[in-house]
Amino acid sequence: MSVVVVTYGNREMTRACLDSVRDVGAWPNLQVIVVDNASTDGTPDDLRERAARGEITAIFNDVNRGFAAANNQGLEVADGRYLVLLNNDTVVTRGWIGALVRHLAAKPSLGMVGPSTNAIGNEARVDVGYATLDEMPRWAADFVRRHDGVAFAIPMLAMFCVALPRPVLETVGRLDERFGVGMFEDDDYARRVRAAGFDIVCVRDAFVHHWMKASFSKLPEEEYRALFERNRRLFEEKWGVVWTPHAAAPPDQSSVKA
Repeated sequence: MSVVVVTYGNREMTRACLDSVRDVGAWPNLQVIVVDNASTDGTPDDLRERAARGEITAIFNDVNRGFAAANNQGLEVADGRYLVLLNNDTVVTRGWIGALVRHLAAKPSLGMVGPSTNAIGNEARVDVGYATLDEMPRWAADFVRRHDGVAFAIPMLAMFCVALPRPVLETVGRLDERFGVGMFEDDDYARRVRAAGFDIVCVRDAFVHHWMKASFSKLPEEEYRALFERNRRLFEEKWGVVWTPHAAAPPDQSSVKA
């Protein structure tokens, strides 16, 4: 099992993310690969210390190569049978990887799966019952227990956390680096996975806390909107479709089993 994390600033969030991956007992012999996109806030120093302790494999870029390119760098050195892309503005909970892999292993038709979360712009979002990260593990444990085996088809999985088997990566290929710094590479990849004949689901028995837009929040509003519009046009031209926003309200999936 390999987990790829891309970092660009947000040192404290990165620490919390990597600590959670380390501490929840996610998987035996877990390979964690962190690709840093030229952070200037001390993040590289932290990553070097973790690498020296054997916690991670670290890759350092001299410039910000963007989300897709950095994830592709990580995937190139990943050796796991299952592959996870995980944002650095996340905190994982106990059993997260086991649940994702269990769904993938049970259904060879699944090309990509993602967890439920507190903050995202589609149906993966759920209403949560915690106000602080200290309260989150207990709430999450109860939530995933009550939703054991629950999964539902979803048009797109945001890449704050997705898992896929290696054969799917080999079939579908790398993330499209034309999307630059980021945005719409996840919409694009979901379409490519389905075009290759695989299904995509969100699971309710895995939960990952997400701060959401931690890196993009650093961009001035005009720059963010320009990037969004550029990548939206690129996506629409590539697929010959008009992009529409994703559903934000979670459906009632309490009785749907994978």
